[in-house]
Amino acid sequence: MPGDSTPAQAWWTPLVGASLAVTYELTRQLLRNWLLQTIRAAHARPIFTADLLREQLIHFLLYFAFGSMLLLILSWRPSPGQAEVAAEPGS
Repeated sequence: MPGDSTPAQAWWTPLVGASLAVTYELTRQLLRNWLLQTIRAAHARPIFTADLLREQLIHFLLYFAFGSMLLLILSWRPSPGQAEVAAEPGS
């Protein structure tokens, strides 16, 4: 059937689901912390200063890059050609 995965593909499916769950949870917590930090900072200084916005943008980009790399690393799997080449002796 079109939606069925073969046994050779089944090993990486839980990794993709787990990486998506971890990325979602990290992003949710980091955005929540970012929002709380921004609200706390608003009491001490104006919220829309250039320094604060630059700092928050850098944090967001770092968190986004970390989540994206984590997702890519956890969801990577070799293509069938790479697996065959790696299994050959002398390579």
